Amino acid sequence: LSMLTRGGLIFRMFGMLLRTPSGRRAGALICGLRTFLFLLPAVLILLASAALADPNLIVLGVVMLSAYGVLLVTSIVWPHATLVDRLLGTRIVPRG
Repeated sequence: LSMLTRGGLIFRMFGMLLRTPSGRRAGALICGLRTFLFLLPAVLILLASAALADPNLIVLGVVMLSAYGVLLVTSIVWPHATLVDRLLGTRIVPRG
């Protein structure tokens, strides 16, 4: 959905855009890749827990919460460029 709407419904609701380092609006591929990179830690941990087939693995839960904790802290410290945005070189700007 983020590829179709170029950033997702939340971006549209709050009047935000995703810009590339050159200042142009980010394309569908970049928006999809941004969402993929944000969800990648959760998907990897779910795959690992399914492969190990042990529902009592507290360590995986702690790792997942830590990964998203880092993403949360980076989004608070850099509100217009989260860790994923820094990796891709994108910026969140107001729609104008």
